[in-house]
Amino acid sequence: MKKEMKIRLVLIGSSIFATLLTLEIIIRLSLFSPYLPIPQLRHPKLYANSSTEDDYWKLRRLLGKEKDIYDKRRHPLLGWSQATTTFENPLGLRKLSLARLSSPKKKILFYGDSFVRGTGREENKICNLMTDRLAGVEAVDLGCGGYGLDQILLMFEMTHKKVHAPFIIIGILVSDDLDRSILTIRGGAKPYFLISKNTLTLQGTPLNQDPDQYVKSHPPQIKSYAFRIFWRGILSQIPDLERGFSKEEQKKAINSKILERIKKYVFNSNTLFLSFYFMRDAISIRSPGGRLF
Repeated sequence: MKKEMKIRLVLIGSSIFATLLTLEIIIRLSLFSPYLPIPQLRHPKLYANSSTEDDYWKLRRLLGKEKDIYDKRRHPLLGWSQATTTFENPLGLRKLSLARLSSPKKKILFYGDSFVRGTGREENKICNLMTDRLAGVEAVDLGCGGYGLDQILLMFEMTHKKVHAPFIIIGILVSDDLDRSILTIRGGAKPYFLISKNTLTLQGTPLNQDPDQYVKSHPPQIKSYAFRIFWRGILSQIPDLERGFSKEEQKKAINSKILERIKKYVFNSNTLFLSFYFMRDAISIRSPGGRLF
């Protein structure tokens, strides 16, 4: 009887292993081979979290879902920029932003992600509305779609000294910009910070300008795609469990240091400063001394 039980257990185990192995092979063929493209399996969110895992963005690139979005606007320090970089325009700013940055008028420098620009017709873009309604002032859009707070900091440090006595505004989309600060790739490789001896240290620069080559040399670290589907399914049903893997402490540590660095400059230079915290359906306005966490 014991022998028969052992045989049954071995058969069951072998059957489960063979099933999982077959599923793993099917998934990998669907993802990385042209011979078995199953659309339902070609979604990066099945295998990784876009807010916390580089593997999500690597899979987007490998599956062709990220092509050309940032490719033509790669930047060696920022990751990508508003427009194509040239010798005359090393920051890769749009023509209007570049013109306003070099104009003799007083300036508002507005940093952030795509929320800074806004949507709709050009005359209704946020910086255009500010410029039209504030006499003698140019509002310069220095935001860029997809930026995390780390890239916002780098853009700030590369541009704020180009203007005498600017009014600084930093807009932070809380639901996205803070998450992006812990990623090393989004579309292509991006800069990121680590904390060493209580100080921010910039990593990953100068950046590889070929996103496909970068992902080829830094492939996804997923060991089993079949297990990831199973695991991601469990997490989606148990929000409290998923929050335990959200890397909140890492995000808090990095973003707090970034904000401290910005505020240190603001206080030391006596610069006029305002920060907006976009929350998609609301905007929170904080003074330089306000706390995000």
